[in-house]
Amino acid sequence: MKLAGVLGLYFGWCGARTFAAGLVGGFVLAAVFGVALIAAGRATRKTQLPFGPFMLAGAVGAILVLAGAGG
Repeated sequence: MKLAGVLGLYFGWCGARTFAAGLVGGFVLAAVFGVALIAAGRATRKTQLPFGPFMLAGAVGAILVLAGAGG
């Protein structure tokens, strides 16, 4: 919860487009990783994954791509 607050503050400064890209990016990364784990047989649909690393990766990606480009 603390990470989400800090990222929200920074996204508010960067803009709505960066916020949306970071939000979607985190969910997409988590979904791809989860599907890969299921396909490899290392997880089931009920397996819980920590969301923090994916949220951070999506945020960093969005900030580097969009905020650096003036978005």
